[in-house]
Amino acid sequence: TYPMKDMLVGVELIRNKQIILMILIMAVGIVITLIYAIKFSRPMRQLADELRKKNLWTGEKSHRNEIDFLTRAFESIEREEEQLYLTLKEKEQDSKKQILNNLISGEIDVAAKKEEIEKIFPYKLFMVAIITVDNRKNYLEKLDSRNRSYQRYLLFDIIMKAFPSGYMVQSLRYDGGSIAVIINMEGFDQIQSPKQIQGIFKEIQQAAEPIFKSTISIGVSGVHTGYESIQDGIVEAIEAVNKKIFTGHKSILLWEKSREEKNKEHVYYYPYENVEKIQNYLSICDLEGISKELDKIEQEILKISESLGPENVIMIFNQLAGSVIKFMMQRQINIGKVQGMKGNIYSLLSSAENVRELKIVLLGFCEKLVHYMIEQKQIKSNNQCYSQRILDYLNEHYDEDLLYEEVAEHIGISYSYLRRIVKEETGKSVNDYINKIRIEKMKDLLLTTDEPINQIAKEVGYHNMQSVTRYFRKFEGVTPKEFKTLNEL
Repeated sequence: TYPMKDMLVGVELIRNKQIILMILIMAVGIVITLIYAIKFSRPMRQLADELRKKNLWTGEKSHRNEIDFLTRAFESIEREEEQLYLTLKEKEQDSKKQILNNLISGEIDVAAKKEEIEKIFPYKLFMVAIITVDNRKNYLEKLDSRNRSYQRYLLFDIIMKAFPSGYMVQSLRYDGGSIAVIINMEGFDQIQSPKQIQGIFKEIQQAAEPIFKSTISIGVSGVHTGYESIQDGIVEAIEAVNKKIFTGHKSILLWEKSREEKNKEHVYYYPYENVEKIQNYLSICDLEGISKELDKIEQEILKISESLGPENVIMIFNQLAGSVIKFMMQRQINIGKVQGMKGNIYSLLSSAENVRELKIVLLGFCEKLVHYMIEQKQIKSNNQCYSQRILDYLNEHYDEDLLYEEVAEHIGISYSYLRRIVKEETGKSVNDYINKIRIEKMKDLLLTTDEPINQIAKEVGYHNMQSVTRYFRKFEGVTPKEFKTLNEL
């Protein structure tokens, strides 16, 4: 047996050896780890150095360690990559928009862009729709371009969702604020497809009304094969939507080939008899008669609408307006006073969108004219009454020292009104009219009496010879003395 002391010494020795061994193992491990760390971190340090040397990323200070530096660098690269992706998507959208705009305007090299076009429109059949907001003038006045743009994009989304599978639809802003919809179809059934498309656009109409706070009208083209014919579809869709001049607001109008053939035989229509009657009714200020004649014109236009072009309708109402203006000019009626400050009759007619609105605009113009003529007749009647009283008073009191304000008060009118009436009746100012009377009286007295000139001047109302001489020269071209001498010869 070993004494206890020897056993403890042995245990202590073993423990010390273990500690030394562990320290050695750890030291070796650290050295190996350091070697491998240096070895494996070298590419990282080289990458960081390259980034610093080439200034590929200067977002952080150079004293940061390589791991932190690279972490932040990669985060920045990731952000830039995302931004690049968004930019590319935006460029792609811009390119797509440009292709669509060029397709509807016919300014595209179809062969060069064939691959891109076929990505957008994979099918062979095409239709085009033109969407316009009704009461367009009112709509444009109420909303700025930013709000209108927002509403368009909402409508684009509605249109995209409205069409089922088998259709590829692209919408874009078209001329004059209208919207063009290019419909690319897998197939077309002559009976079912028009009904389906009309139903889809009916839903679009209903969904659009709360957005625009107004109704919309839609014209739809015929079916065409190939994207080369999209421009033809645009022409047909515009022709169709223009027919709302007959059908009114909230219309869905499908272009028909048979209608086009009828349109080739457009008749010329102008309501000569109605115009003559309107002129006569204007002469007697009969607004009811004018309204009835315009109703007849409206009914006749709608009756022959199939053979009457929209341009002819607009021309008819412009010519009707012209005949009313001619009536005014013949009677020397100031057009500006009748129209007021709300724009001329032609601009108001141009903003009307259907036959009924055209009729209402023209009737409103005639109504203003009739009211103006009635008012002028009343004024003329009053003027004639006042003018006789004014002239009688001036002829009776010409030799007195008249204060014109007191004369007006005596008659019961304002001084400005008195001046206007005298000017209209005599072509002279009040002062010139009084002096003309006095000079005429002087001439008579100079020829019939032997009274001195200064005495005659006092009798007719003059208090100094300078005034007598000035007004005598003004009206007769000679002095009173010269006048008397010339007439004594």
